[in-house]
Amino acid sequence: WSGSETVFIDNLLFTAETPDQPPIVVGSGDQVYCPGGSLAIANSITITDPDDVGTTAVYIQISGGYVNGEDLLTLTGSHPSITPSWDPGQGEFTLQGPASYAEFEAAVLATEFSSSSASPTGIRQFSITVGEANFLPSTGHYYEFVSDPGITWTDAEIAANGRTYFGLQGYLV
Repeated sequence: WSGSETVFIDNLLFTAETPDQPPIVVGSGDQVYCPGGSLAIANSITITDPDDVGTTAVYIQISGGYVNGEDLLTLTGSHPSITPSWDPGQGEFTLQGPASYAEFEAAVLATEFSSSSASPTGIRQFSITVGEANFLPSTGHYYEFVSDPGITWTDAEIAANGRTYFGLQGYLV
């Protein structure tokens, strides 16, 4: 190319990719539990997301006051697109889809807490997380367990730093 040469470009297309926006979960529920019965964990819940209509899973964890061996979460009613499972070691209830946010909202409202203790004490707090990570209100962070036996700390840190969750940078804990 020299001096007076001209180049014309026609039909130029720029594409910008925006990160997946996180869903917003808003719920309420502040009930008194009666021993020997069960109680819905939420009175209301909405899941809104500007760029998705559903997800693969919703996790409900007894994130505060959990008593292993006594506390239990169960799903009542019929939810054909959702498969529930309880992990007593972590106090975590998984609602596995895929399903729409409306279906997950109905399932969360149908999730009930019960205790096998004749006189349970304390306050239970529940975290509801959309997607694969677990949110703990005490830290304000999302956590995801990734099994990789034998991985070195350095490689685990590199792998964690290479991950994102709804635009949030991953890190090793």
